Amino acid sequence: MLELLAPAGSMEALTAAVQNGADAVYFGYGDFNARRGAKNFTREEAASAVSYCHTRGCRVNLTLNTLLTDRELPQAARLGAQASAAGVDAILVQDLGVARMLRQSVPDLPIHGSTQMTVHSLDGVKLCADLGMTRVVLGRELSRDQIAYICQNAPIEIEVFGHGALCMCWSGQCFFSSVIGGRSGNRGMCAQPCRLPYGWGDWADGHPLSLKDMSLAGHLEELRDMVELDMDTIDAIAIASGPGSFTGLRIGSATAKGLGLALGKPLVEVPTLEGLAWNLWGTDRLVCPLMDARRNQVYAAACEFLPEGEGFALHTVIPQTPIDIEELLEKLTALGRPVTFLGDGVPVYREAIRAHCGVPYALAPAGSNRQRAASIAALGAVYFRQGRIVPAAAHSPVYLRKSQAEREREEADGHTGT
Repeated sequence: MLELLAPAGSMEALTAAVQNGADAVYFGYGDFNARRGAKNFTREEAASAVSYCHTRGCRVNLTLNTLLTDRELPQAARLGAQASAAGVDAILVQDLGVARMLRQSVPDLPIHGSTQMTVHSLDGVKLCADLGMTRVVLGRELSRDQIAYICQNAPIEIEVFGHGALCMCWSGQCFFSSVIGGRSGNRGMCAQPCRLPYGWGDWADGHPLSLKDMSLAGHLEELRDMVELDMDTIDAIAIASGPGSFTGLRIGSATAKGLGLALGKPLVEVPTLEGLAWNLWGTDRLVCPLMDARRNQVYAAACEFLPEGEGFALHTVIPQTPIDIEELLEKLTALGRPVTFLGDGVPVYREAIRAHCGVPYALAPAGSNRQRAASIAALGAVYFRQGRIVPAAAHSPVYLRKSQAEREREEADGHTGT
């Protein structure tokens, strides 16, 4: 599915983009974005812009896509925390150190790899996925065949530029402005010296380094075809297997099972709470997903991410189980580690957590409290490599309780429903 994403260097540009049908916008504020020459936003304006966009069904990405020095990392962490609090949907980064820092400081925020990262191969995309990124913006130098190949095989979302100026150098690798004028393009201050005239003799007034602007307006059908799924590339189908509500699980479960049967592919069953925990991939805190809060009980688990290879592996500390909220908080307190809570149980038990949690804690933003297809797919890929698959015919979701129809049937047969 194609998404139309528009840059917004000011509130006026953002309003125009939203009102003309953009699915998402991106903008920067502070000193760490590649468009420092734009008007950009203050912190208060950014929060207002997020509210404006979300009210109208438009997503918001924040650019933090320059190279940073070590002494600037604390300020970047504060920007990440402000973005999370404002409800930003994702942050674009260039610096791998910044990406790792954000995974630890604001694990709820999805990270997108900027085109400034010079990702131009499937291996580069896979590395970004291993580092916890959910999307990569490919370098603008790639051909249609290269883009198509990466789209068909990438484990995460792919973004490409459809319109705008082209640099004369590889994305993120130009030092021309820095060498000539001390204004680095990798610090958001490109003076665009490649747009100036260069030459000699009869060619003294030429512009040999200034490329024409890119425009893929006439190739949108080709881009759509690139993201259409090639069924031959599917190894298995990841599905949230529950526990969950009957209404929430049955449609997705039936669709995945039917697709698996039709294609002859196995399913990878991802437990609901583990899928929720994966939203906070790479955090050094304990992760405690809460769901189905009722009658002072909640379905919960506690997980942690441990380093493994170039990424992290999910390990269970407290297995998922229905549990009294105060008992759960006692167990977490006994573990003595900071914890992040997420899931639909968070707003229900916010006050109980405040009163009874004896360790430092954080509440994930609302955007992390629901299942994400990207998290289910990423964790499903891990479980597939571990051989955790089931035949499609054998799949049966785990429901937290029986459907109304099942209860009525049992009552008619003289049984007691649960």
